[in-house]
Amino acid sequence: MVIKTIIFDLGGVFVSDANIYFENHLCDFSSVLDFAGVSKEDAKELWEKHWPKLKYGEENMSEYWKDFQTLIKNGVDINEVIKKYQDKIIIDNGVLKFASNLKNKYRLLALANESKDGIDLKNDKFKLPELFEKIYCSAYLNMAKPNKDIYEYVIEDANIDLSTTIFIDNQIENVKAAESLGIRSILFKNLEQLKKELNAIGVEF
Repeated sequence: MVIKTIIFDLGGVFVSDANIYFENHLCDFSSVLDFAGVSKEDAKELWEKHWPKLKYGEENMSEYWKDFQTLIKNGVDINEVIKKYQDKIIIDNGVLKFASNLKNKYRLLALANESKDGIDLKNDKFKLPELFEKIYCSAYLNMAKPNKDIYEYVIEDANIDLSTTIFIDNQIENVKAAESLGIRSILFKNLEQLKKELNAIGVEF
């Protein structure tokens, strides 16, 4: 199989996940919550309340922050909390450099479950449109992974040949959904693992 198109997830692969209670190798929002005097449990509960609407574009982050403000116990300004949160959103420079090299040989697309505010921030902050031919965002499409409709939309819109395409995501349910449609997929764990699996199917970098 000759790979020509690579579709990347963003959150948890390229950039920090958006959920403010989350912690992994890319992001730790603990200091933001500490600054606001908000517990991780309360932040998680609030995020899980809003995320379904955020990822489908049914509301924006201002509505989330309005609710978050009611949880603040330290008397700090919500705008300071938002700034600290946005400052914590970072990109994995190793993955970015790797993908930049791939761009010379392959067609790169992105498919992300993101709020409108989230994708706009990340596109601006990290210049993602310079890397990807096109970025598909769930909130702007009113569709989200792992539902099949968003994959089918991307396949048609980008005129994708499934036999020459690979999809990379850090969520197993998203990988399984793609595979059920005939898209060969890789469950992302880290950059070295990704390189090994891509190399095994003949991707050059």
